[in-house]
Amino acid sequence: MRRLTSPAYLVLPFLLLAVVLTFWVFRAGGAPLPGDVAVAKAIQRLDSPFADVLFRAENTAGDLQWLIFPAGALFVLVSAFRRRATGPPLRRLVAALLAASALRTLGPLLKAIVHSPRPAGADGIQLTHHFSGYGFPSGHVFGNVLLYGWLAMFAAPYLPRRLALLAQALLWTVIALSGPARIYAGAHWPSDTLGGYLWGAACLLLAATVARRTAYSPAPASSGEGAGG
Repeated sequence: MRRLTSPAYLVLPFLLLAVVLTFWVFRAGGAPLPGDVAVAKAIQRLDSPFADVLFRAENTAGDLQWLIFPAGALFVLVSAFRRRATGPPLRRLVAALLAASALRTLGPLLKAIVHSPRPAGADGIQLTHHFSGYGFPSGHVFGNVLLYGWLAMFAAPYLPRRLALLAQALLWTVIALSGPARIYAGAHWPSDTLGGYLWGAACLLLAATVARRTAYSPAPASSGEGAGG
């Protein structure tokens, strides 16, 4: 009997919450959701030199997804080949990588469908600079959860234990802080970042489910019998 904590069983709750929130934001017609303004102001009141440096570094990590994720994925695949990983372990890696890369395209598609504007400096929200494009879901948060989450889940077995724990802690910290960092910069409403977390988690768990099922799918039966005399 499969455990209820396996990725397959966790996809549906995150997906349902993501769909409900997306519909709510869409129905709001561009207006911030209840609590958005209050939460955004509370986070921006953290204004300090330390917060500036921390959240600027966090936003930079989101900006560099296009570089860090391919480099990490390449490291994992090369390490797998060097260890002569074959069969289920290698199929699992490749399936998870392809699934995560394909699901990353969902973020821009959702933005185009929902058409939810970003904060525009109204309601007392401070903007560090002008941010273009639509707001829901936050692309930084969505990408961080999906791509850095992939690295945290699949890169660890190919690193020394202590380094793996350090890398995982760093990656999960980047993921956890990505939402507050985007709100602090005035780039997104809290509901935008929540959408990024929910959609990112659903897609990450879906990629893990695809990988798991690919890895342990039964090998195809050999056709025909060997030649004999």
